[in-house]
Amino acid sequence: MEIMDSLEGNAALIYVLGAFMLIAGSALVLTHNIWRGWPEIPISLISWAAGIEGAIMLIYPPLLMGFSRKLAPNNLFIRAFALGTMAFGLALLWV
Repeated sequence: MEIMDSLEGNAALIYVLGAFMLIAGSALVLTHNIWRGWPEIPISLISWAAGIEGAIMLIYPPLLMGFSRKLAPNNLFIRAFALGTMAFGLALLWV
């Protein structure tokens, strides 16, 4: 849980990441809120999730940190999830 500990101990980093996630999610929702077809639906879902995550990070970070700790029990899971996310992103680029 080294990754989560270092993130949780840095309030400024949480604020900056939350602002970035909110801006990026909002921009994607405004430009790509399409709900038909295979590649469009996952992108729209990810856009909404990014915006909501960014808002939660800015409004009440302990809620998101607690949820993340329960969801990701160890560093190996976090790294595997990151690799899976990158593979999914590459699959979306191919379509």
